Amino acid sequence: MKNIFILIAMVALASCSQINRYSNTIDKNSEGINYMNQNLYEKAISSFREALALHLNDKEVLNTIYRNMSIAFYQTDQLDSAVKYSFKAASLYPKDSYEYLVNQADALTMSDKVDEALVMLHQAYELNPKDIAVNNSLGLIYLGESGDEYYDPDQALEYNLNAYNINKDRATEGVLALNYFELDNYEKARYHYYKISIEYPNDAENLFQLGLTEFYDGKTEMAMNYFERAVKIDPEYQDAVDDVLEEVTESEEPNQD
Repeated sequence: MKNIFILIAMVALASCSQINRYSNTIDKNSEGINYMNQNLYEKAISSFREALALHLNDKEVLNTIYRNMSIAFYQTDQLDSAVKYSFKAASLYPKDSYEYLVNQADALTMSDKVDEALVMLHQAYELNPKDIAVNNSLGLIYLGESGDEYYDPDQALEYNLNAYNINKDRATEGVLALNYFELDNYEKARYHYYKISIEYPNDAENLFQLGLTEFYDGKTEMAMNYFERAVKIDPEYQDAVDDVLEEVTESEEPNQD
């Protein structure tokens, strides 16, 4: 009886250790996501590295962290590292599985092999049309992120709506707002940009986009308010604001011919 008790105790301790490692890994991944929502990508990368350092042997968790790491590296223009982690995520799964296709496609997209990536993404969509990853990837490609030749905001909307309805986070809402903006649906673009501004009032990029929405919808005074707030947070947006105002000024100049 004593030997059995010791064995059970050891298993319990091992399970407890595994549970703690799992919990800590999830916490670090969540921390990284929070940093990404604030556009603090270097801090996000550090959090994801700490999550991986816990050596949790869980394929689904590793896939999630690898994907998040890839996104963070991509946002900081570290493309080699971004591609590397997409390939690492793909390597966890058998070929022709949904997870393999999505991660491999992301790596191909970042390597400017977009046509090959689209074939894989549409295969993945057939396998699992209700997963956020494939909808997000297709939505971004058809918004023109990978080249103007793929720009089709009407087609993008289906995927970006799916991604938002699945996750309803900062990233998917921002992409959906941009999609509506590209379709000149300023009412819906405003709705989502404004929602983001309430939760993330210091997000200069979102404030600038909200200003653009108001500006092109003819609400100049409101637009200038958002532009000023964006520039106050990040002075680099002043050039973008000047470009918008200059473009409008030039369009209003009388034809000299």
